[in-house]
Amino acid sequence: MNAPSERVMMTKRKTGRPSKFSADLGLTIAERVGLGYSRTKAARVAGIDPATLKRWVSEGKADITSGVESELAAFVGMIQDVEAELRARFCKGKRIGSRLPGRVQAANGPRPREAKPLVLSDAP
Repeated sequence: MNAPSERVMMTKRKTGRPSKFSADLGLTIAERVGLGYSRTKAARVAGIDPATLKRWVSEGKADITSGVESELAAFVGMIQDVEAELRARFCKGKRIGSRLPGRVQAANGPRPREAKPLVLSDAP
């Protein structure tokens, strides 16, 4: 073992299992939300627990608040943009809260007719 004077300062590492989050998974979830799925339904369709998605969003918001650029911060920004687009598309100037009309129907049945899927990838 190293003597105390020879110890090297190490950066703090997270313990536990690595996150399942990836840019592709984030894109899948954001696309589902763009189709009108709730965050809970989008998480389940993507194969993750809704509590995990909630934690990722919380961590991403914390990164945004602290000014840290991270994949989770970009993901949260993408989710917020998609939800804002849905509110604009469905509400057409009406003042409502954060609830989106038609969201439950879209998550549990066919997509509302006026909803158009958002394309979030740069690929042709």
